Amino acid sequence: MDLRVVDADLLFGAAHHFVHQLDHFSAAHRVVAFDQRGHGGTSKAGDGRYGFETTADDAATLCAALGIERPVVVGHSLGGVSAIELARR
Repeated sequence: MDLRVVDADLLFGAAHHFVHQLDHFSAAHRVVAFDQRGHGGTSKAGDGRYGFETTADDAATLCAALGIERPVVVGHSLGGVSAIELARR
């Protein structure tokens, strides 16, 4: 997983899609940018799973590992659907 923690908690699902937003929001917030499995700087998923439920699981795991309890989540395309699934939980 390609992960960049810039500095309260904005979580972006495809780091390269949000370069300008990362620059802007990181001035006042902790920003976590990651590439979902099989996208950007990540390798293919070993288990072959890429659905929005799986990618939401990945984001939830990342949040737990970083101690982020209520992130503001932004995603693009599949990342947007994954963000909705994460918020639904």
